[in-house]
Amino acid sequence: MAMGTRALARLGGMLASAAVVSAASIYSVADWRRVPLDQPACDALIAEGKAQTFVQTSRGFIHVRTAGPETGPVVVLVHGGVVGGQAFANWIEPLVEEGYRVVVPDLLGYGYSARPDVPYTREFYLGQLRSLIDELGIDGPVHLAGGTFGGIVVAEFAAENPRDVASVALMSPAGLGNSHVVNPVLLTPFIGDWGVPRPRCRPGHSSDGHRVCRIARTARYVGLDDRAVEVSRFCRGNAE
Repeated sequence: MAMGTRALARLGGMLASAAVVSAASIYSVADWRRVPLDQPACDALIAEGKAQTFVQTSRGFIHVRTAGPETGPVVVLVHGGVVGGQAFANWIEPLVEEGYRVVVPDLLGYGYSARPDVPYTREFYLGQLRSLIDELGIDGPVHLAGGTFGGIVVAEFAAENPRDVASVALMSPAGLGNSHVVNPVLLTPFIGDWGVPRPRCRPGHSSDGHRVCRIARTARYVGLDDRAVEVSRFCRGNAE
């Protein structure tokens, strides 16, 4: 029985490794065949109904979804490091109903935005957010909401541009240190799938990853001092 279990585990590991290698190969081929995102390519994506609008920056075109009244307070939703702005698809309508003008970009390197061959540094991400706000002609402070990796982007942007930010909402933000909520052994492929209960998060964290963590620490981290760090309006749990 033990031998059979070990053999099954080895087979599963081999299949998982093969899947990873295959996925990497497919991505490499797709990346090699990718067509540069120029103006005609942007127009084609819009005509096909795949994209909404594009904003041209010095680093390339950024795909942006916008909705809501032009005169409403602006909220910019910045996605994390796995998917693009599509992650906020279910957030747009509730915010529009509250009277907000919603701006949801695909950061460069994600979604339908360009993928410039440059170092993806702190300045790279802050610069494109600055360019996006300027090119859209947004006047006055904006509300910023960022999830996971996007939390780093909006926090850093707010720290550098406090007068341009009305509020900040961080959803399970990266950059505040690691939270080890389970034994690393349980993260091993196949072991953690054998009926291990869902881990409980520390106070101030949510197991679904959609609600804000450490508000007080976040306020100190972004350097907003007594500026509002609003949370509840944007963290409705609508990301699923």
